[in-house]
Amino acid sequence: MKTILIILFFGFYTQLVAQDSIWPVIFQKNKVYDIIESYDHGFIIVGGDLVAWDQGYGMIKKTDINGVILWQVNIDYLPPYNGTVINAISATNDGGYIVSGFTRKFGFGRPFIIKFNKCFEQEWSKIFENNDYQINSACEIYQLESGNYLLRIGGGSTEYKSIWVYKLSPKGDIIWKKFYADEWEPDPWSNELASDFVPDNNGNFIITGEYYMAQPGYDTSDRWLRPMFIKIDTAGNELWHLVYGQSDFYIGITMGTDVSTDGTIYSTGWEDGLNTPGRPPVVYRLNSEGDTLIYGHLPYESDGVVIGRASDVSVMNDTALFIVAGWGDVYDSSFYYAYQADTSCNVVKRTLLNNHEYYRGRSLVTYDNKYVVSSYLVNDANTDLNIHFWKLNSNLEFDTLYTQPTNYDSLCPYPIVSDTIILDTTTVEIVELADDFKTFSVFPNPAKNKVRLEINIVKMKVRELVVLNLQGQQVYNATIPPGRANHNIDVSSWEDGLYVFRLSENNTLLQTEKVLVVK
Repeated sequence: MKTILIILFFGFYTQLVAQDSIWPVIFQKNKVYDIIESYDHGFIIVGGDLVAWDQGYGMIKKTDINGVILWQVNIDYLPPYNGTVINAISATNDGGYIVSGFTRKFGFGRPFIIKFNKCFEQEWSKIFENNDYQINSACEIYQLESGNYLLRIGGGSTEYKSIWVYKLSPKGDIIWKKFYADEWEPDPWSNELASDFVPDNNGNFIITGEYYMAQPGYDTSDRWLRPMFIKIDTAGNELWHLVYGQSDFYIGITMGTDVSTDGTIYSTGWEDGLNTPGRPPVVYRLNSEGDTLIYGHLPYESDGVVIGRASDVSVMNDTALFIVAGWGDVYDSSFYYAYQADTSCNVVKRTLLNNHEYYRGRSLVTYDNKYVVSSYLVNDANTDLNIHFWKLNSNLEFDTLYTQPTNYDSLCPYPIVSDTIILDTTTVEIVELADDFKTFSVFPNPAKNKVRLEINIVKMKVRELVVLNLQGQQVYNATIPPGRANHNIDVSSWEDGLYVFRLSENNTLLQTEKVLVVK
């Protein structure tokens, strides 16, 4: 009996050692730009698979819940150009995924998007031809409930005119494109640059980044770096913007951003100014209207460590913030931390991830309230870039091994295998607009309690909405004010049946849509 207990204890001890040693997971010669949790609770990491230093394939890497690679899809690259990179990935309404990035396969950086089905087979792609160096990379992309997409497109430098948002049809054709931050100051070189683009959980979107703005009372030709926040709706209307710092001469930027369910905006970055020594990492908080901003510095590692940046933040259950930040000093020592903070941006605890400072890490909160961080770090020999992938519990302790069997990629009827996708050489002019898009989309369809009308192109004109039943009787009408992107209708009292939605402008019918109401 004693022998059996010793064996059982040894096995239990071995399992604990194995559990404590699985994180971080390291993927060699890879870069990461985005990470999401898939429906089966595995992870999808996108970025670059390096062939040479900072050159290689666009990468989509799927892991299980423990970070073990299941398969990898690469997007091709053609030497001697610097290859292809995937910047972002998001799930689509049909169970598939859409990725965005840029490629130099054709010699000049071009934005592209690829739509995949649930088995990660390519359904369609768009490569946007463009002669403007400032618009060469497709960044965050999201599918709306209507099936359309919002895509941020940026440039390859910090020159001005690099914050674009495109609305795309369900097939990736351009409905409209809009540039932001071009008229806030009369001087043409505000050097605005976006760093993140996220939904606000209430039907709108937040753009964060940096903006150079003059300081009152100083030479108007001087510009100072400021944190920038913009809120837009699904029609591209700017609802508000904030360039923070003129009142107290604040200098700094924002980086990663997340939004709670009530619309409170949290963003990370750093402060570099006259009010604080060095350049400490910062967490910002705004309300949904873009005011009552507060910010908090993350605590210094030591008296000699005063340079750092907080690169991403994730909100857990609207009660806690998880933040990833790097620190460094003039002697090149560095520290990479995960922090937990309350919603007032006060740090509760932290844990050291690595003795390394890195420019940007991406993070998320999992379905079971675990915290995931993924960054790419230069190895000790300063020759390769490797992804470091951490998973922590809510106490910022390294997560344990999951041993329960899981059927990954269960929506696909056959196993997904690793593959390389060749980018199509045909391109679409970035100035071309779709000629088959709908003026408005209505969803859900069938509907039960509520219907949402999303207007795809907003004009500053009054529009009339009329809803008829199949007997031609009017059951609803409304005047939609100029600039309104979304309109909600309560259909809970309507009888079951088919209804015709008619949108008009100046007595001219723009479009009709049929919606089935079923209780």
